[in-house]
Amino acid sequence: MKLALALAAALLASGAVFAAQAGTAAAQGALSAAQSAAGLDGVVTGPSGSPVEGAYVYVYTGEFPALGTPPDFVSGRTGADGRFMVYLPKGTYVAFARKKADGERFGPLDKDDFASTERPVVDIAGGMVKRDFRLYGLREAFSMLNPELKRLVVIKGIIREAGGRPAVGLCAVAFKGAAAGMPDYISSPSDEKGRYEIYVPAGSKVALGAAEVGPGGFRIMGWRGDVSAAGEDLRGVSIVLSKKNEPVMEEK
Repeated sequence: MKLALALAAALLASGAVFAAQAGTAAAQGALSAAQSAAGLDGVVTGPSGSPVEGAYVYVYTGEFPALGTPPDFVSGRTGADGRFMVYLPKGTYVAFARKKADGERFGPLDKDDFASTERPVVDIAGGMVKRDFRLYGLREAFSMLNPELKRLVVIKGIIREAGGRPAVGLCAVAFKGAAAGMPDYISSPSDEKGRYEIYVPAGSKVALGAAEVGPGGFRIMGWRGDVSAAGEDLRGVSIVLSKKNEPVMEEK
């Protein structure tokens, strides 16, 4: 269960910390690996099985990588046939696919985006390894990672600084129990108006806060407190940062 929740959190938050250097590192790695003609190729499809244009495949080195950090390799944009190819050195990797509605290669996933639910471990020993990916809408993908969660509801509102101004680029985080360790649920970063959306299981009670999320961990910048998600979507749930806009909890 915790692994599935961690993957779900990575599904929502991966890309929140993707930075420009990821594209540079991926390009350099692909250029070097291309000489060996080894790597990963396949087709990205949607829920119906039709090819998806405009998707990318992200590859991490190792069997248990930190999925919220910049990827080591990234494919080119898929065409109308959904095909992708990533050149890789010999080694073990974890890969997944995404498609953002805004067409961007990097960045946080939003409610209209798509992601694959599988995170296959792939061994590259030489030659091209075929692996296909199927994308699902964000809410559906989250549910598939957590089949015991029959229904999800969304909590949405605005993250504000203590003075009332919208806080941009912070993630809403929710804990099922004590606020310790990795959050059970994480939103995409708040937009220019401070707006956020976070998905939690229907019938749950969570401790809700706002956090800065990055490769080094996260810092809780403010708390809303306990919120009960009985069964209907909750709107207008504001989260206010600490008076000095300083972290109230830090996890590395």
